[in-house]
Amino acid sequence: MKEVIKRTQEVSILILILSIVFILLGIYLPMRNIILRNNIANFNNAATNITQIFKNEIEKNIQGSKSLSSRSAIRDKIAEYEDNKITFNELAGFSKQKYKDGIDVLDNLLSAQRIINGKTLIHIINNNHDNFAVSNNLNSKTIIYTIYKNDSTYVLKVESPISTNKKIVGYDIVYFSLNKIIAELNTDSYSLTVITNGQPEEDTNYLYYNETLTNGTILSVKASKTTIFSKINEISLLVIIRIIIFIIIIAFIIYFFIIRFMNKKIKLLSQDRDIFKNKAILDELTGAYSRSYIHTFMKQNPRRSCSLAMLDLDNFKKVNDKYGHVYGDELLKTLVQCTKSILRSDDAIIRLGGDEFLLIFSGIKEIQTKAIIERIKNKIVETKIGQHIHFSFGISFVPNTDLLLDYIEQADARMYINKTSKKNNR
Repeated sequence: MKEVIKRTQEVSILILILSIVFILLGIYLPMRNIILRNNIANFNNAATNITQIFKNEIEKNIQGSKSLSSRSAIRDKIAEYEDNKITFNELAGFSKQKYKDGIDVLDNLLSAQRIINGKTLIHIINNNHDNFAVSNNLNSKTIIYTIYKNDSTYVLKVESPISTNKKIVGYDIVYFSLNKIIAELNTDSYSLTVITNGQPEEDTNYLYYNETLTNGTILSVKASKTTIFSKINEISLLVIIRIIIFIIIIAFIIYFFIIRFMNKKIKLLSQDRDIFKNKAILDELTGAYSRSYIHTFMKQNPRRSCSLAMLDLDNFKKVNDKYGHVYGDELLKTLVQCTKSILRSDDAIIRLGGDEFLLIFSGIKEIQTKAIIERIKNKIVETKIGQHIHFSFGISFVPNTDLLLDYIEQADARMYINKTSKKNNR
């Protein structure tokens, strides 16, 4: 009997040791490594979304500058000046208010200048910011941008060429502050640094994600390893305690608890990732898709036909001035809500910026699109503020979504024709 008891004790100790080794080597360590990799992957995904949001802000400002340079009324006057039909002062007098109206819809503007044939036509400084020096080397045929730091302000400088009759006659030099978007993207967990000169920092206590923009600016997102891996350390302590106390009796319970606990933490991290992802493709004010969704739509719907409608609110600036920006925001939200109630699940409304929207209708022709636009108008009329929501639109049929960007320009041109026609008929 003593021999049996001794043998039982030996077997029990052996089973205990083997169980501990098996749980440590076969369960705990592999699981810890998986969670470690998942945390790093989630960090990279979150960091990618942070840089995408920042790039979307840059793209929005670039498109705003491009829109400023492409206003047909001012370009026509510049053409008259080029033909010596009007003087430089007459051109400046005509352009000043229209130019101001154009920059009023641009967010985070610091300063804007219009240069015609090397001379300053208009110069507007916003929010009492100091003047910014303009480079004399203005010879680019396309839009270029620069990011630099001026004291404590991160500045985006956009040089947008102005052309008439296929000839570049001037430039719009527009400066935007990037401080607001940087502050919004910096959280307790993640820190975004914009490096305009030099190399990213290196610190073994942090995880880093670095992305270089086309102009050489480096976006560096970092997070403390203590923060990212804190849950792993907590879980490690819990697992070890339960292995010591419950190794034989409740091994399965411990195992089950760990898996559920891990899944919960991974789910929370995934939710953080989804929040950043949604910010990258959704317009926060209206709930419409943001400009970056255009490429997502093209990837999800390759080589399919669709119809486009470019919408631009009429007299939106006047409504904003008269009733305030809060009321103007309500107009934008109402337009999106009414449009969403009409669209199908595979259609989309995209806010391109300011009061300009793009509607995508899958698999239908232009005539059907016009009918849907009328339904949207009727829906808007039924709302409390519908009397202030009027828009011009242009429609294009896209035979192949690979060519979507080209047809967006076509729809945009038709929309401006519609808007001009309305003004001429007043």
